[in-house]
Amino acid sequence: MRKADDLAVAEQTRIVKRVKGKEVEGITKTIPERVVSETAWSDGDMSRLSVESPFECYILHTNREQYADGTQ
Repeated sequence: MRKADDLAVAEQTRIVKRVKGKEVEGITKTIPERVVSETAWSDGDMSRLSVESPFECYILHTNREQYADGTQ
């Protein structure tokens, strides 16, 4: 969070990280922010995906981790 962020829109977010092979859970405050497709992401940036569709459909979501050594 930045000093200029509006605390009224801050959300508590559960974050799970893998540290030395073990899952470590924590709670942090985040500020939702819309980004454009050209946004440059940095290592460690968090994202949340929200999808709205004008018609009924199915959405396939896969979560595939890639570790620092390049393995998946």
